[in-house]
Amino acid sequence: MQRHASTLNFNPIFAFVILVMALFVAGCTSQISEAEPTVLPTTTAATEIVMAETATAVSTSTPQPSNTPEPTNTPEPTNTPQPTHTPEPSLTPTPVIPFLDSKPVLPPGVYGWESTFIDPGGIVYHDGLFHMFYNGISTWPAHVQVGYATSEDGLNWTRMTDTPVFTGEGIDYTGVSVFVSSANILNDGTWALYFYTIDSGNFSGPGKIGRATAVSPLGPFVADPEPILLPGPEGSWDENAVLNPSVVKTDEGFVMYYDGNRGDSEANRDRQIGMATSSDGAIWTKYNIESTTALIVAESDPIFKTGRSGSWDRDRVMDPNVFYSEEDGWVMLYESSHFDQQKQRRDYGIGVAFSEDGINWQRPESNNQFLSTLRDKGWSAIFLATAVYKDGTTFLYYDVQATLQGGTVVYGASFEGSLLPTE
Repeated sequence: MQRHASTLNFNPIFAFVILVMALFVAGCTSQISEAEPTVLPTTTAATEIVMAETATAVSTSTPQPSNTPEPTNTPEPTNTPQPTHTPEPSLTPTPVIPFLDSKPVLPPGVYGWESTFIDPGGIVYHDGLFHMFYNGISTWPAHVQVGYATSEDGLNWTRMTDTPVFTGEGIDYTGVSVFVSSANILNDGTWALYFYTIDSGNFSGPGKIGRATAVSPLGPFVADPEPILLPGPEGSWDENAVLNPSVVKTDEGFVMYYDGNRGDSEANRDRQIGMATSSDGAIWTKYNIESTTALIVAESDPIFKTGRSGSWDRDRVMDPNVFYSEEDGWVMLYESSHFDQQKQRRDYGIGVAFSEDGINWQRPESNNQFLSTLRDKGWSAIFLATAVYKDGTTFLYYDVQATLQGGTVVYGASFEGSLLPTE
């Protein structure tokens, strides 16, 4: 038997079939390569869109692409530290010292009797107006003349007369002069001015307290024939003088606060504040504690004494101005002065005290001095003060001597709310 060679004979038809199959396989491989999904480094939604498009392009017989790797989980951001709790601001208000913004409200007048010295005297609010009965002086010593001015807001004043409404002249007990320090309206509508006398030219006394009345604020005011309050007996705390009355109208009648002294000399300042009561504003009884029997307080007792050693009011307390307020109850604005050794000048000031019953008074724990002539203003002196309370606002007036050689001007200021110091 003849053996055939191992090489196959070439068949064209078979070669053509092989070629077609190779081209078909190559084409499919190209489609699969072109349809390979692109992995987006963005969101899962974008990846799903691309996968959907790829599935449309590939025939059912086309092998499915390998699983697209899931994007790695984006790490959760670390918790941002919350800011620490910011402390609430303190509820303690910024300290505000009342009345430091005072301004001139009434200068001396053009007439001789009020041309040099002027002080606020007595002020009362009535029928929508503030009524001021101010003391005018041409020189000193001289008889004081009392003028009259009004204001709608308590700070802008208009003189109502060219002539005094009260002089105090021709009365036996008025001494050298009189000073009005309080005004009120009695139960029957009578206008009343309360004044004190300067018997010898010394402002510390001797002196006593009197009253003048009129049917109209325009006067003329006529003084009672006798004083309404006298100094105490020899040896008492007010044996030398009773001065600076401040009269408050109450539901039961009237209460008077005044300062008294035993001499109040430069070497021994000793003014204190007392109290008296009256049912009609004419007949008065001094406050007296029955259990105190020492000579100095046998007939009456002071209700407010000098401050502790080293305090601004350590020498004397005087010129009380008392009212009842909705915010603080009974309030007393008062004056004091002491000699400043460092500056070799006397320092005049105004302070405050409070009471629940009008008898027992307390200074605030913090500094109760509102005004100091040396510390705050540099003025030479403050002489007489007057206060009025109206609907939550306190009005304070005082006469200022800017220099030792000059006259005086009435300053005024208002303060709304409690007068209790904030620190």
